[in-house]
Amino acid sequence: MAYGTQIEPVQALLAEIALRQPRVLREPGPTAHLVNFADNGIEIELGFWIADPEQGTQNIRSDVSVEIVREFHARGIEIPFPQREVRVIQGGASR
Repeated sequence: MAYGTQIEPVQALLAEIALRQPRVLREPGPTAHLVNFADNGIEIELGFWIADPEQGTQNIRSDVSVEIVREFHARGIEIPFPQREVRVIQGGASR
């Protein structure tokens, strides 16, 4: 998330989003931890347990991730992306 975003409300929102999925266990509940101050933003990791891992994990991770993007967009929480600056220097060839 972008620098300047309040961390605690986002952590609570992430846990709430995970709990919306019926496969996610209430105990132990989901946790969201700040894991890194990166170049482009603050990295938060969401962890949760599911009752039936034999049913696969990719689909539940996708469902939770899609819901995170929707909620962040609806609430104006920015998901930053790398910025690149390109400079074009014009000059004649030296002789």
